[in-house]
Amino acid sequence: MVSSSFSIQGTTSSPGKIDMVYAGMTITPERLEAVNFSNPYWTVNQDVAVREDSNVTLDDVLAGKAVLGAQRGCTAATWIEKNLIETGKMPAANLKLYVDTPAAVSDLEIGRIDAVMYDDLSLGSYIEGKPLKIIGSVETKEQFGVAIRKEDTALLEFMNEALAELQADPYWEELKEKYNLN
Repeated sequence: MVSSSFSIQGTTSSPGKIDMVYAGMTITPERLEAVNFSNPYWTVNQDVAVREDSNVTLDDVLAGKAVLGAQRGCTAATWIEKNLIETGKMPAANLKLYVDTPAAVSDLEIGRIDAVMYDDLSLGSYIEGKPLKIIGSVETKEQFGVAIRKEDTALLEFMNEALAELQADPYWEELKEKYNLN
């Protein structure tokens, strides 16, 4: 996937132009071929949201009985493809992929889809103030890490030390509380 440049999911930079990607990036075997990752700093699962007036349940979603929206390339889309479409529980046409999660949430709000699946850290903020609700969560236990060029071992070591220091500090718990991440 990478030779002399840094590339993650279609973004390529000239060598040395990007030191790290620190943006809720899931550590995957495919990505580990291209970059190193820091020690995981967060673990997330996938929440499912529906309209407040919807009768769709999490069981309906897990049985493939709903039209689902997900952000293209995210864990939710991958999970739906692997666990619902490839197992024959849901037709591929019932997965609607979006450039981003807010676009999926907009389509959910106007009734074009039955549910949206996305990271439990973020979906609540995307639906806040809208006539939507979270109906449950799918445990994916994806781990987020900081992506760092393979050759930059000093930065990787520094990042791992800094993350360990932050997570050991009581301020880490304050941040989680402040941003409702518990």
